[in-house]
Amino acid sequence: MELKDLQAFLAVAECKSFSRAADRLALGQPAVSQRIRRLEDEAGQPLFWRDAHGVRLSEAGHRLLPHARQAVAALAAGQASLAAPGPDLPRLTLAAAPTIAGYRLGPMLAALLTEFPEAPITVRVMRSQAVAQELVAGRVDLGVLRGPLDQFGLESVFLCRETMVLVRAPGTAPGSAFIAYDSESPFWHDLAEVLARLGMPPDSRLRADSLEAVKALAVAGAGSALLPWPVVAAELASGSLLRLALPVELPGRSVVLAYRHNAVRTPLLRAAIDLAVKTVADPA
Repeated sequence: MELKDLQAFLAVAECKSFSRAADRLALGQPAVSQRIRRLEDEAGQPLFWRDAHGVRLSEAGHRLLPHARQAVAALAAGQASLAAPGPDLPRLTLAAAPTIAGYRLGPMLAALLTEFPEAPITVRVMRSQAVAQELVAGRVDLGVLRGPLDQFGLESVFLCRETMVLVRAPGTAPGSAFIAYDSESPFWHDLAEVLARLGMPPDSRLRADSLEAVKALAVAGAGSALLPWPVVAAELASGSLLRLALPVELPGRSVVLAYRHNAVRTPLLRAAIDLAVKTVADPA
């Protein structure tokens, strides 16, 4: 049995879906199906039952599951051991979602560099799903991403709940567009439904797939916009954007810190975890 096949098996077992497992592994669904077929050919029996309700483990699949987990965990432990910094040169690779990297990590990283002035620290920016995948693969040491997180082999710590605010520039013309953030995330779809019930539905006149672009359009007076508080904190403080009152509190997004369960807890990693808990916050 190959480890990559066992990783596919675990992903399908945990996601209960070939398509969602493919998304987790950043593979095409045919590749995941091929890996499962290889395992089933070796086992000489099916590992999953497929029906109209989804995918569930067969009896053989249930027997294989704990051994697959041990094998994948052992691989991750080996990768972590090889990547662990030596006593003379601690290093840290941190991955974060774009808005988090741009607006939340500054105080943490400044404090960390003060405590470890010689330590090489790398920040990689990627979407939350990719952050979790890189952590599991052992290619990053620490992740700050959107929660909640339910990923085998990872531990997570809640940092804060991100406040969403409705803003517009002073003097924005009445009847101007509601600038929509063009995202496939279910979270943004849920927010759009809440605003629609309040009589402020996003319209098709103005859309952007970047939060920075949405903010720039709002500052220019093109319309009102819904944005995470850190993205507009400076503009709210300077008065170039105004926060609009709403009759209900909008749903927020949790921000979590994640790391491998079996990670080597170097002094640098422990300090990064402690500083993230202390400094990554949303006072809005």
